[in-house]
Amino acid sequence: MMRITSRQRETLFENEDYFKKLAEIIGDVPVTVSYHIEIAPCEEMPVKGYELKISPYDALKLIANPELIEEVE
Repeated sequence: MMRITSRQRETLFENEDYFKKLAEIIGDVPVTVSYHIEIAPCEEMPVKGYELKISPYDALKLIANPELIEEVE
């Protein structure tokens, strides 16, 4: 069971293809995935609440088995 917020859950499910590619390239090494907004040319800022640090294998396991997710505030 993994506890994540609804925003992190959104990040997880919207990036399934990205996690599949990462799993092939880096295996089970944890990565941080989040959304960014451009605030100036060549400068970005992360969108609060969407950041998720997880290994590609764990991400794919949760996507395949959403019942393993406990949503928290």
